[in-house]
Order: sequence, then structure tokens, then C-alpha cells
Amino acid sequence: MGGEGCYQISNMKLQFQVQPYYLLAHSLKRAWDDQPFPEWVELAERTKKQAPLLFGDIPQSFIGIKDADTFRHLFQEMQNITQAVMETPEFRRLLDETRQYCQWVEGEWLQKKEQAAQLFKEIAGLAFPDMSIMVLITHPKLWNGMNILEKKIICWGHSEDWENYTVVYLCHEILHLLADKSGADGEVMHALIELAIDNELRVRLNHRGQYFKEQGREVGHPDLRRLEKKLFQIWKGYLAGESPAKDLVQLGIKNSPFGE
Repeated sequence: MGGEGCYQISNMKLQFQVQPYYLLAHSLKRAWDDQPFPEWVELAERTKKQAPLLFGDIPQSFIGIKDADTFRHLFQEMQNITQAVMETPEFRRLLDETRQYCQWVEGEWLQKKEQAAQLFKEIAGLAFPDMSIMVLITHPKLWNGMNILEKKIICWGHSEDWENYTVVYLCHEILHLLADKSGADGEVMHALIELAIDNELRVRLNHRGQYFKEQGREVGHPDLRRLEKKLFQIWKGYLAGESPAKDLVQLGIKNSPFGE
């Protein structure tokens, strides 16, 4: 597929892919939050009436199923509808735009990866992990940012809201893959990741900026802001080398739950 590649930083490999079935499922569910183009919302509305199972409405989809034949028919019907949607001009346009975006993401990562790796190590005290990571790209106007730790997968798609946005948030998800099984409190760890990556890494990559805001936009999750500000002095002490914690994971464990 266009926009696929594999690049290595130390022993970490990022494999960028556009997977049409995942792209379809994600883009249908996100259609009412943002729009890649108006025709996509119209297609999503029609499809939801025909195949609610594609939208995660599983209980409703199973109403009326009384035997195995009906159950098999449900999934056969969903397969037929899915295939029909994937053959529409709307989906072909969505796929083409996503493949172009995937190529851009690869190029951006290739250009900035060495600098990002160095700053990541300086800030988090950790090297990029020794693993192969699949990065599943979705349409940039239907935002997506998550990781599936057990499968070593990052799902990504977002507009470039400010300089180095994509590089910063790929690093954010990479750090989740390193830290989320550390035993640290999840909210504390997430808050520290935002302080380290969304803020400190962003400022250093861009050679300007401030914490929590970029070009008038809020940076990070609003529901973590209070915790981040509580942790801020501890974080600054860590950056200054005043903490016994040698890396971000140790800092998260030491302060989980915060205040104890």
C-alpha cells in the first residue's frame, strides 16, 4: 500500500500502514465529531441504519436473533454492506487521502526521528524501546491517538495543529508502551507523560513555547491539568537532576498514588 515503510532508531522499528478495514471502522464512528468531507457524513448516516454493528451498537444489532442461522445471516449481511461501502467513491477518496497523509507522517518521522530520540532520552531518561511497533494511520481530520500495548500497535491520525505535532504525539504513544505496565498509577503516569512529551519535548523541538498552551490551544487532556500542576514542582526537580528517580517510570512509581 502507498505510505508504508519501516524505519529504525536504535533497535526500535516503526511500521507505518493504512489498513482499509480499520480505516473504515474508525472513520464511520468518528464521522459526527469531525468531517473529512461532507459526503462522508452522508455515507456514514446511511450505513449506520443498515449495519449498526459496525458502529459498536452490538446489543441493538442482536435483537431478534433466535437461532444460529439468523446469527450467521447478520454477519453475512454486515460483510456485504462493508464491501459495498468500501467500493463507494467516498471511501476511495478517504483511502487515497489517508494514504497521502501516511506518506507525509513517514517523511516527518524520518526527518525528525534522530533529534526526537535524543531529546526523548534526555527528558524521560529512557531509550526508545527495543521492539517493532505497528503504526496504523487513519484520516487526519478524524482524530485518533491511542496504543494497544499487548499488540505493540499505535493508532494515529490528526491534523498538524502546531509544528512537530505528529512527532511529539508519536513519542507520547511510544512512552505509553514503555510505561503503562510499570505498576505506576495510571493517571500519575499519564500526567508525567504529558509533562515530559506534550510539553517539555514540544518546547525543545520547537525551540520556543510554554507549558500547557501552544498558539492559544490547550495542550494535553484538561482532566489531567490539576494533577499535572500538583506534580509540576516534582517534575521540575526531576529535570534539574534533584530527584532520586533515574527515569520517568521510576518517577511515576515513586509518586503513585500521588501524595502518599
